[in-house]
Amino acid sequence: MKEENTPSSKSEWQQHWRLVGTSQLGTALGVMHIFSLGVLIEPVSVAQGWSRASVASGLTIVAFFSIISGSFVGRLIDQVGPRRVAIPGVIAYSAAFALLGFTTASVWHWWAGWVLVGITLQFVTPTVWTAAVASRFVGGRGFAIAVVLTGTGVASSFNPIITSYLASIWGWRGGFIGTAMIWLLVVLPLCVLFFFGASDNDRKAGSTGEQQQTLSGVHWRKAVFSSLFIRLALGALLTTIIILGFSINFAAMMTDAGMPAAQGAAMAGLMGITSIAGRLTTGALLDRFSTRAPLIATLAFALPAVACVIMMGFDGSILQSAVVACLIGIAVGADTDIATYLTARYFGLRFFGTLFGTIIAILSIAIGLGPLLAASIFDRMGSYMGFYWIGVVLSLSSAAIMFTLSLSDAGRGVDPPSKSQ
Repeated sequence: MKEENTPSSKSEWQQHWRLVGTSQLGTALGVMHIFSLGVLIEPVSVAQGWSRASVASGLTIVAFFSIISGSFVGRLIDQVGPRRVAIPGVIAYSAAFALLGFTTASVWHWWAGWVLVGITLQFVTPTVWTAAVASRFVGGRGFAIAVVLTGTGVASSFNPIITSYLASIWGWRGGFIGTAMIWLLVVLPLCVLFFFGASDNDRKAGSTGEQQQTLSGVHWRKAVFSSLFIRLALGALLTTIIILGFSINFAAMMTDAGMPAAQGAAMAGLMGITSIAGRLTTGALLDRFSTRAPLIATLAFALPAVACVIMMGFDGSILQSAVVACLIGIAVGADTDIATYLTARYFGLRFFGTLFGTIIAILSIAIGLGPLLAASIFDRMGSYMGFYWIGVVLSLSSAAIMFTLSLSDAGRGVDPPSKSQ
């Protein structure tokens, strides 16, 4: 049930809706490298003469930097505030992504470009945007976080279409450069005007009591070694491997089954739209049934297994494609939202940046492994069938792990802050 004695969700939204909107678009910007690459894998591969796995391996490089630096960037957010991390991060990340359009014929140059993307990405990850929003919301935190994280749905809906259109005019190089510039021009001004977390030096910030919310919670050293944290991170990791394997390769999966490229991109867009609806629904459910969050996660994390079973018999039909896109979209809409909400609920906000940064670092393994796993299986087998079998196993395992949280930890947590310690 919903917690008592928490601030009004309505009043929180009246004060901080601009922050939520800015954070949503910041989240969208931070995943443009994932969803733009999805429609550029094939043209880059053909133009440069590289395998699809070589092209997709750029995401593995990004994942490496996320794994080693996620916790440190989270700690930086805890120390200096999200604003001082986000603004320079938006500029640097956009520039790094645009530079991929200047790649030479050497695959080493391609990989070097992804090193820059991997480094700069760390300053625009969901940790940055959700840290600011979580510090401003208590009663409506689940839905507010959900809205922020719908940025991934915005990106997955529009990035494939925008990037594909730009690439059709200026080639794949123009796809990289144009997409980066569009997002930079949208997000940077909003960050300068509206992006202030409770710990930032904002003269318009709320009361001292509001800022004190960031000081309550479990110490990060104790949290990261707890069974609860380990299970939460592992469950999210397993399902994210399959979700991202689908997301990046979905357009290729469709065209390989005989769909026209434009139709495949449209199906990928449907996945993004569904993820927005799924994320908002998940956020509302988390606020309404906060102690049942693990059960919500159990159901959501099992959906990719259903999608994999359907794809095993996929015949290229629009109906099957739409069902799979919706299932994966809902899962995309739930995974990070649930991980974010449970991190704040179970461990508080004092070290939220560090703890959620650690979860993002762990999930970055999926960014590197999921798309590469699917592409490598295709390169070796000529189909994605092996990936679908692996997907069933990992998805159901993830759901089982989340179910264990409902057995022992559903009522545990330090939120609301006044009850923490």
